[in-house]
Amino acid sequence: MTRAQKDDFVSLTEFLGNKIVRGTTLRQLGMAFDGWIEYANRQYNVFLETQDSTCLKEITGVIGEHYRGRANAHMTLVSNPQDRAKATLEIKPAIEILPGLPLDELTPDGAFLGGKRAAVFESKLSKPAYREFRHEMALYALTLESQRKRDVDCAIVLYSDPGGCNLFTFQEPIFDSYVNEIAKNLERFLSLAQISETIERENFKSRVVQRIKPGYKTWRHFLHRPQGLPEKTERQFCPSCKYRKRCHEDGGES
Repeated sequence: MTRAQKDDFVSLTEFLGNKIVRGTTLRQLGMAFDGWIEYANRQYNVFLETQDSTCLKEITGVIGEHYRGRANAHMTLVSNPQDRAKATLEIKPAIEILPGLPLDELTPDGAFLGGKRAAVFESKLSKPAYREFRHEMALYALTLESQRKRDVDCAIVLYSDPGGCNLFTFQEPIFDSYVNEIAKNLERFLSLAQISETIERENFKSRVVQRIKPGYKTWRHFLHRPQGLPEKTERQFCPSCKYRKRCHEDGGES
């Protein structure tokens, strides 16, 4: 979904041909946009399975025009129905960042897994320009490659313009350097979680004696700060980090 973190009100009366009720916030518009695109993707999957494009008429507004145009181009460029069916999108694929740990906040909108090379699909309310986007795509690629055994080398991104009049697409290459960086960070986090678990297991023994039940509301309450890290006052964060408020400004540092 789009990084729409604010609850600013939208002044538009319609977006991509869909009516917007007065009082709609940017966050609500982002959620509605996600729903419209998910519905369109499901209808397009029906088209690929049945080879009958009449189901695409159910998609309204600019989104419908976009997907019907895509279908016409698809049938022109790929004459074999079996080959076209390989473009079926797995919507919101179930993948775990680290199996066994509750890191499930990042969920790809879809994945193309039928071709020779797999690709991630993302829909955004506006063109993603935030710094972490490439790393998010690399994380998707890493988990899909690990759990689905597919090579993922790009992300296909569908987004709208600020006025909600058009849809656009672009391909974001997923470079090995980003994947390697994500893999190293996940290894560091897993090591930190394992160290914290060992420490908490020892602490649990004393809590059992005191009849205190274990429980952790946040990662901050569970994770233990290893020795050798910079002091809290010396740590920094990425200026565009979307977790800044949660982890840094709200006292989330451990």
